[in-house]
Amino acid sequence: MSDIKIIPSKNIDRQKWDACVERNDNGLIYARSFYLDTMSENWSAIIAGDYEVIMPLTWRSMFGIKYLSKETFIQQLGIIGTAEESVIKKIIGIALKGYNLYGRLSFNFSNNISYLHNIKPKINFIIDLQQPYSDIFKSYTESLQRNVRRAIKNGVTIMPASNTEAAHAYRDYLFTFMDIKQVKNIFKRVDKLIQDKAAGKFILSKKAIDENGNTLAICLWLKDNKRIYNVMPTTLSSGKDKVAMPLLLNNIIEEHCEQKMYFDFEGSELPGIKKFYEKFSPVNQPYFLYEYNNLRWPLKLLKK
Repeated sequence: MSDIKIIPSKNIDRQKWDACVERNDNGLIYARSFYLDTMSENWSAIIAGDYEVIMPLTWRSMFGIKYLSKETFIQQLGIIGTAEESVIKKIIGIALKGYNLYGRLSFNFSNNISYLHNIKPKINFIIDLQQPYSDIFKSYTESLQRNVRRAIKNGVTIMPASNTEAAHAYRDYLFTFMDIKQVKNIFKRVDKLIQDKAAGKFILSKKAIDENGNTLAICLWLKDNKRIYNVMPTTLSSGKDKVAMPLLLNNIIEEHCEQKMYFDFEGSELPGIKKFYEKFSPVNQPYFLYEYNNLRWPLKLLKK
């Protein structure tokens, strides 16, 4: 793999790119070409050999300066495939040389990049679904088991939901603590993803409802050949007392148990959410965030 190049995303062989993502354990859904096309502002591709190893680079431009960006709903990318350390260092060197002034890169769980300074491990909880459901349920904390049973006793049931309904519920939740304009811009991409026929088979939505059909909790998940990604979980105020979200997550876990895949909670660093996810007794499989800033003052003070 001495032949390593960086090219615009429009010039990649999409069939070979997506095949590399699909066949490697560290090729997660965020790196599929349809997902990057929709969910990033721009992206470029580093390719080693005949797509044996790849690395997507999401980037933006500010004041004429191109910089690497970490996009919302793209948790981890990094180097996909298996390569010797010298090849990995060469790939990262090419990435940093092309965007040498500023950047935020999220490397995936399997990337050995400890030689880089300022690497921050980020929490990511997963459950191995290759187990009988009874074993998974037994591993839950007693309080979580009680809440699942309590939700059922409260008349909460699970049913399919529209992807748009699930996404917009999460959007409305983000409105409560994020800049409204920023959220709207993000969800223009989400809406486009939902409408994309190529993306349709990778999206799954369900909701928890009460006896009157009112929505209590709702979630949009991404699903590929390796994982179910817990991307947009939303509990409505009416769903908190009826502990609807524990039942909703438990339902999707039960539905996919004894399959060769993982349930990926997608975090979380937030104390309350972290505490809730820990009740499922997941394993922490961290990914890694790398940030650097070589901009001159006053641009050095800017963060994107």
